[in-house]
Amino acid sequence: MICQLFKSLPKFPTRTKLSRPKFPSSHLALLPSSLHSLRTIQTSAPLHSPIKAGDIRVGNVLDLPPLARVTSVEKVKPGKGGAFATVTLQTIDQSKKKLNKRFRTDEKVEKVSLGVEEKFQVLYVASGIECMNLSTFDQITVESHLLTETELNFCIDGTVIGLQQYNNEIVNVVLPKGVEIEIQETEPQPNGATAKQGAFKSSVLANGVRCMVPPFLETGDIVEVDPRNGEYMNRVSKS
Repeated sequence: MICQLFKSLPKFPTRTKLSRPKFPSSHLALLPSSLHSLRTIQTSAPLHSPIKAGDIRVGNVLDLPPLARVTSVEKVKPGKGGAFATVTLQTIDQSKKKLNKRFRTDEKVEKVSLGVEEKFQVLYVASGIECMNLSTFDQITVESHLLTETELNFCIDGTVIGLQQYNNEIVNVVLPKGVEIEIQETEPQPNGATAKQGAFKSSVLANGVRCMVPPFLETGDIVEVDPRNGEYMNRVSKS
């Protein structure tokens, strides 16, 4: 009898699984150009983590406040007393203010991890840095105040840089450890001078910046230069 009762109950339609509508990739071209720029860099929540001042490195972003990027670090260990670090920073804002701080090496500071670093190629530098996302090929303009004057001089066409965000704004430009550039003009090698003697001579690079290089280098040679301080690193072998 119970079985007959269940058989007499009305049948309900089976539940269908809903699928998420697909958005054709071709429609992305219809987005405003401003939105294209916004989607060129993936965002992730910034992470604040305390580190010892002795572990501060060039390129780190610290929350003092304000938010500032480390441009140089010098560690000093005096004859008496504890060791300390003298840190030069540049604020990440329009003021581009230079800050000089002194910390004990065991003192804690707030380091800001900016998350995903997207790779871009520099196209040219004008009032800003025009670059192209190497993954999406979208082009954006990065404000030049994010770099020091020396760094900007070596942000040359074709250089691959990294861009990082904080609170949905690009706040950090990560330059490569070395930039290859041609010697445009240099002095003749001094008589009897060798690289082992530590003698260096003045030269002018292709970007117009003066740089001290070993005496054996000549005009047309390619050298690798540290873009953070403009100093010679090594000679690049000709292919």
